[in-house]
Amino acid sequence: MNKIIKSIFVVGLYFSFGILIAEAQVDSTHKDEEQLYRFARFLKTEKEYKFAVEEFERLNYLYPNNINYIKDLLYCSRQNGEFNRIASQFKIDNNTPKDIIFEYALGMVGVEKNNDAIQLITSNGILKDEKYGPNGGKFIYAVDLLNGKFPEDNHLISDQNLLNLKVEYINMPTKSPVKAGILSTMLPGSGRVYTNDWKNGLLGFLFIAGTGWQSYSRFKKSGISSVGGWIYGGLSVGFYLGNIYGSVVSAKKYNRSQKKRIDEKTHRYLSGLSM
Repeated sequence: MNKIIKSIFVVGLYFSFGILIAEAQVDSTHKDEEQLYRFARFLKTEKEYKFAVEEFERLNYLYPNNINYIKDLLYCSRQNGEFNRIASQFKIDNNTPKDIIFEYALGMVGVEKNNDAIQLITSNGILKDEKYGPNGGKFIYAVDLLNGKFPEDNHLISDQNLLNLKVEYINMPTKSPVKAGILSTMLPGSGRVYTNDWKNGLLGFLFIAGTGWQSYSRFKKSGISSVGGWIYGGLSVGFYLGNIYGSVVSAKKYNRSQKKRIDEKTHRYLSGLSM
């Protein structure tokens, strides 16, 4: 309930600024710029990123010489899932401030352009910069982890959070798709149970056992010519084969979910490096 009230309040403030915005477009005074920026920052602080993106876009349009607006715009756009649209408005080169390059690279990781992000960091002198170099090194280390690489600890060994992430990746629990398939071949549903999918494992076993029993009963009663026996037998075979395939898929899904869980931690770590 409090969240709904808060959202209504923020939206109300947003639209109430319509008059101020209109005036700012006609008369772009320093006071107007300060008020607009204060409001945009308020939206950012309240994590109303959709509205914040619109305000920082407006500020960047009205006052294009202020690089802080670009940085905030890139930050809010990646939080709101609009990074690709916003990033297309900017051209990154050697003259671009390094904090903006870094924010741009973070956005690229958010849209799974990991290798391009590393290239951007390494090709713009960030690693050699006294101020930004340490975070640049941590950035590459973390992105390597996202890519399934385990870099040497070297000078980053003091960053315990980063090293803990590496340990989590190395010790990440996984399930073998081959083993899951073999288990379900020997005992229907057991491969699903192996991947912690108890519900579908039990249902699969019951379906296969149930249709198999119905087929057996009808063949025993009416012989090989039993239509019901063939129907239930076909269903049983179909469920059996599906149970093997489903167990393989379930193991792969389990592995993806485990990696996704740690990837989310790594993305939060990267976001904390924002300059």
